[in-house]
Amino acid sequence: MAKLSRVIGTTSQIALIFVQNNSLTTGLGLTGLTYASSGLVCYYKRNAASADASVALVTATLGTFASGGFKEVDSTNMPGVYEIGIPNAALASGADSVVLCLQGATNMAPVLLEIELTQVNNQNGNNFGLAYLPQGPTQVKKNQAIAAFPFPMFNSATGTPQTGLTVSASRSIDGGAFAACTNAPTEIANGFYSIALSAADTNGNCIAFRFYSSGAQDTPYTLVTQP
Repeated sequence: MAKLSRVIGTTSQIALIFVQNNSLTTGLGLTGLTYASSGLVCYYKRNAASADASVALVTATLGTFASGGFKEVDSTNMPGVYEIGIPNAALASGADSVVLCLQGATNMAPVLLEIELTQVNNQNGNNFGLAYLPQGPTQVKKNQAIAAFPFPMFNSATGTPQTGLTVSASRSIDGGAFAACTNAPTEIANGFYSIALSAADTNGNCIAFRFYSSGAQDTPYTLVTQP
């Protein structure tokens, strides 16, 4: 079974699959299939769904997404390689994996493609696309208040900026136990919030902050202070 990983909610995804010719013992690919080939069917099953779902196969242009689009790549130089447009509904939130199955055409070995649905993007070199992670420690003066320290919050299911939260804040000073910050965060806009950090909140050499709320991902942040 071939495997991929994609971020939950990703849309317009084209996958490359290999269709083996099961009438041969050489492992060569089966050429000449189209979306309308007799007997060819496609279904997918999300791990949290109660049933599988059929995919209506349609014609497609190579490299251009069409839901259910099925197109041979190159019968001469890449025999057996096809493109399939994965329906957006297959990758939507509410599941963490989905299996796509194509089968039924003459001399076609069944094709199974498993897609892990993740919260992170392993093709993004910037902290795996997790914008809420700091790029590095922020330096401030030790035992100095910060009037408006900003931070983002993200929906726990979709990873998108989350508004309307009641956010709690706690901090660990120099590896000590987490305790509530002096003040409560307030909302700014567009998924951003801010907190007035007191001198007591920054009275250490290295302070770990945790911002959290029901329905949202925790936002961690680290401050390395200067004397």
